[in-house]
Amino acid sequence: MATGTFTGDAAIKAAQAGTFTGDAAILRARTGSFTADATIKVAQTGSFTAAAVIKATQATTAISACNAIVVLDNAGGTPTDISGSTNRIKSSIGQDLGRYHVHGSDWPKRLDGERDGSFTLTVLYTTAANEGFEVLRDWIFAANPGARSIRIDTPNSSAGSDRYTAEVRIEDLRWTLAADKGGPVMVTARLMPDGEISHVTIS
Repeated sequence: MATGTFTGDAAIKAAQAGTFTGDAAILRARTGSFTADATIKVAQTGSFTAAAVIKATQATTAISACNAIVVLDNAGGTPTDISGSTNRIKSSIGQDLGRYHVHGSDWPKRLDGERDGSFTLTVLYTTAANEGFEVLRDWIFAANPGARSIRIDTPNSSAGSDRYTAEVRIEDLRWTLAADKGGPVMVTARLMPDGEISHVTIS
C-alpha cells in the first residue's frame, strides 16, 4: 500500500511508496506535491516536479444556425427577409494560390492570389409572394437578372453577431419533383459574388 503524507484525497496505484514517487491519478480539486508524472483533471491545483497532462478548457461559445437571418433584394431592389422559407445556407470563401519552385529546395512556395466565394441557398418551393422561391425564380427569369444585395446574419441579428454582405449574381436554380416523396420540394440556388464579400460584427 502507498505511504506518504497527502494534503488531499488521492487514488494511488498499487505498490507506490514515498511522497508520490510514482504515477498518481489525482481527483478533482486535490492538492499536494508530487515527484512523478501525474494525470490531472481540469481545475486541479498543486505543485508538480514532473510533467503533468492537463485537459484543455472546453469551448462555451458555440452557436446554432436555427435563427440565422438571410436578406435578399427582390425584383424592385427592396431588401426582403427570406429566412422563414430558407432551410440551409452554404457559404464558401477561398483564394487562388500561385505555386512556384526554386533551386535548392524540394518544397514549393506559394503566393496569395485573387479571392472568390459563393452562397448556396436551399429554400422551400412555396407559392407566396416575396418568399425565397418566388424572389429567386423571378430573378433567374428576368430579362436582365443583374446583381443583387445579400445579407446573412449569424447566429441572428443581435449585437455581437456576424454579418456577411455581398453583391451577388444568380448562377442557377435547381429543384427535383419526385412522385415517391411526401416531403416538401426543396430548391437550391447558387449565388456568385460580383465583387467583395464583407464581414462585420453587428454593434
